[in-house]
Amino acid sequence: MSWLDEHEFPELHDSIWNLQHAESPLTVLRAISDLQGFGQVITTAAVRNAREQGISWQEIADALRLSRQAVHRRYAEGDTEDAGGG
Repeated sequence: MSWLDEHEFPELHDSIWNLQHAESPLTVLRAISDLQGFGQVITTAAVRNAREQGISWQEIADALRLSRQAVHRRYAEGDTEDAGGG
């Protein structure tokens, strides 16, 4: 089972459908906003999974194209390794 299989996102499918079939620019904007929110939820889950597998903050930061400090500040709640370390 994939780490992502542990999460269910039925609203994600609704937002994608709304985006694909929107007749109104406001519907498109709502769908985009929803998708951005889902993106954050999925990113947080992926970062936790990466840390559980021993992947360093620097490697995660590189994958997200952010600084190590920004990633650590955003996602490190409960993680015991400091931002200056691996």
